[in-house]
Amino acid sequence: MKAKAYLYFIISITLLMMATIVPDLLIKQVTAAIEQGYLDVKNDMLSGNKILVLNGEWQYVDSGLLKTESDMERLPSEYQMMTVPSLYERSEGSELLYKGYGTLSLILDLPEKANYYGLSFEYIGSAYKVYINDDLLGEVGKVAATMEESRGIYGPQTVYFKGAGKTKLTVEFNNFYDDFTFIQPVKLGNKSAISRYALLQIVKDLVSAII
Repeated sequence: MKAKAYLYFIISITLLMMATIVPDLLIKQVTAAIEQGYLDVKNDMLSGNKILVLNGEWQYVDSGLLKTESDMERLPSEYQMMTVPSLYERSEGSELLYKGYGTLSLILDLPEKANYYGLSFEYIGSAYKVYINDDLLGEVGKVAATMEESRGIYGPQTVYFKGAGKTKLTVEFNNFYDDFTFIQPVKLGNKSAISRYALLQIVKDLVSAII
């Protein structure tokens, strides 16, 4: 019995090491440099197994839920900026708060030739919706402007879309259930790269749960 338990332990450790190392071998993550809520995505940025980590200055509207394509025409001065990744915090007068709701957005200037892309989200608030232009791609929990109307749930998600040229990525979210929320990076890649990345993350989580 002890030998069998030891064998299971060795197998679990081996699988965990593989799940940790293999993603780096199959996926190359490159950190983007987003400025003022805009990113020019060149063809070579997403070639092969590359994934862009969308770090930098996202446009942010506090206590506002925006999801229309017309919002692409807003002037940068009408937005606040929020650095992603970061601890979510907002202010009301002189008081610093860690709960609330709002909208993060980003203009992606994709290559002109239409292609299929994927987005991987780990955690953005206790509930969030993801839009590309006017299209709702996915939702975790229930997003609302008040705690009574919202429903918080932890949940990463992967979404896919077909895009070309200027594309508005919008994330509506609220955080009423966690005392502190660290907004995690969002990852962009071609459909096959993001699918591979999502599968490897599932394997890694399963192995971690086993041991």
